[in-house]
Amino acid sequence: AAVITITPVIIVFVALQRSFARGILAGAVKE
Repeated sequence: AAVITITPVIIVFVALQRSFARGILAGAVKE
């Protein structure tokens, strides 16, 4: 039960991390 509750949180966290990293890379390239 705990795994079912935590899994979506991990997916969202990874997705946010990827989008955040892409934003930094895009900003670095623009500058």
